[in-house]
Amino acid sequence: MRKAACGRRMADVSTLEADRADERQARDPGRHERRRQADVCKTFAGDIHNPTGFEFWNGGVLVAQGPDLLFLKDTNGDDKYDVKERIIHGLDTADTHHTANSFVLVPR
Repeated sequence: MRKAACGRRMADVSTLEADRADERQARDPGRHERRRQADVCKTFAGDIHNPTGFEFWNGGVLVAQGPDLLFLKDTNGDDKYDVKERIIHGLDTADTHHTANSFVLVPR
């Protein structure tokens, strides 16, 4: 029988891999059951063009959509935004690789 690079026989290597898979399953038995599809897909803001970043804030969401930074909030619970407020205007839009895309909120 051929030997693996580490000196074990090939049968031993495949058995070892099967044992490792069994160990992973034993550590996390629900692992395969969590790979489900979403029950519902809802569009919160369908009229936003090329959003490049977002951050949840103040009961809503900040969205970067060059040249604006927008605040969107659902106030009546229908899972669509009702408040659309421009927070900042004038973000660069020359190249999407360099536009605002990642927000960091620091503690106060």
